[in-house]
Amino acid sequence: MTLKSIKNKVLIIINLFIVFAIFFSELGSILSPVSLLIPIYFILCLPILLLLNFFFILYWVFLRKWYFLISLIAILLSFKTIMTIFPIHFETPNNKISKNSLVIVSYNTNGNSNVQKHLLNKPNGVIQYLLTENPDIICIQEYFVRNDKDHLTQTDINNLFKKYPYKYIKFDFEHFEAITGLATFSKYPIINNKRIKYESVFNASIYSDIVVNKDTVRVFNNHLESNRFTGNDLQLSQQLKYNLNENNLIKTTESFSQKLNIAYPVRAKQADKIYELIKSTPYKIIVCGDFNDVPQSYTYTKIKSNLKDAFVEKGTGYGWTFNHSIWKLRIDYILYDDNFEVQNYQIGTNNSSDHYPIKCVLKFKHP
Repeated sequence: MTLKSIKNKVLIIINLFIVFAIFFSELGSILSPVSLLIPIYFILCLPILLLLNFFFILYWVFLRKWYFLISLIAILLSFKTIMTIFPIHFETPNNKISKNSLVIVSYNTNGNSNVQKHLLNKPNGVIQYLLTENPDIICIQEYFVRNDKDHLTQTDINNLFKKYPYKYIKFDFEHFEAITGLATFSKYPIINNKRIKYESVFNASIYSDIVVNKDTVRVFNNHLESNRFTGNDLQLSQQLKYNLNENNLIKTTESFSQKLNIAYPVRAKQADKIYELIKSTPYKIIVCGDFNDVPQSYTYTKIKSNLKDAFVEKGTGYGWTFNHSIWKLRIDYILYDDNFEVQNYQIGTNNSSDHYPIKCVLKFKHP
């Protein structure tokens, strides 16, 4: 057996493993991590697995080997997943705002950008973005205000956001003279608010029923279970960027695995709860928030269900919204039901938070 033949056999085995991993990740999108945790690691690696699969297609075609069919079939069967992770649209965005349009922003503000005071000579980047974009509805995760006047206070927010006479702020945690939680601001009347009860220590979900003209829309605002990565965890991952060795890789893998194994089942149960509430909602539906999970995950797939993803419908590219260190992930979403069509979707470029804001324009199908 020649060296070339041995190399090709090894590559075929690697190719088959990658195809298996892709299909296993598909299983993980419908199988709850409460039942089985292993697929989550394939899901997290899915963009890399797909790229490797494309490489094998090109490699086998170049060698004129029929083995390219293995990867090609996997790509064809995973096409819907690929379009969820990396959609492509060539049409010009519709920026026209009509009387039947609703502009939504969802933003994990990293504690309202660390509760920096919003001043003319030194604006708070998060606050400035929201005031400039001037959407109809704002869903904020990691909403944070302090009590001392040297920082951003609730009184400051009330004065700055006078265009939003209706709001629901659910404070959950108080520490160091500060309070944090979730906030939904609306230019339209809010007739009902509710905290969604589920298991969590640091995270929460709420919904608000908002009357837009003659329609009632239930807007879900979610900050699902965090993976609870500390500064030390992120520092470990950063070290891999500059010093990739076996010791650093093992330390980072062990640290991340321990926390992912805890967070994923909790988040799955939260997704189940939200899904049941969506199913029983009598109104039009918009779901916003930081899911702390990627497309193709069980959390995303369960909550999305029959809803549409604004980014998938109008966005292009990888579309990451979490922009911390070496991690570039799409974990923030705006979903909607069949009562709407999306006109436009944008990922903001504001770097004030470790998340980018997301904005979309939805149009009522039946005014």
